[in-house]
Amino acid sequence: MHALFLILHIVGAGVIIGVVVFSVLLNIKEGVSQERLKIFQMMRLTGTIAAGWLLATGLVLYFQEAEELKGNILFWIKMGLFVLDGIIAVLIIDRKIKKVPTPNLTVLTIINAIVLFAIVVLGKLI
Repeated sequence: MHALFLILHIVGAGVIIGVVVFSVLLNIKEGVSQERLKIFQMMRLTGTIAAGWLLATGLVLYFQEAEELKGNILFWIKMGLFVLDGIIAVLIIDRKIKKVPTPNLTVLTIINAIVLFAIVVLGKLI
């Protein structure tokens, strides 16, 4: 059962990586036009669903190995970065999208990508 939830967790991480990379690519060339903004919003929804998926599978995995993970500093750094990623994605990027018709999100999406890749690296190290 552990292997199944680990696979599901990795699939969720893959989806989020895809969303973040695609979001960066949408922003880098010309910023976000109205057409790109609609695609960007759809990708953000997909990312939010994938984050929920990661949270659910991660909780199952955590409770299977709680004693080992409680004292693991890398695990807690990873959890802090997961929260930071959520703050960047939901509280900053999504709010900018709603307020400005064509926001420039390049720097924020790149920061979001760096945080996400740090989470993946820490997940592997754990």
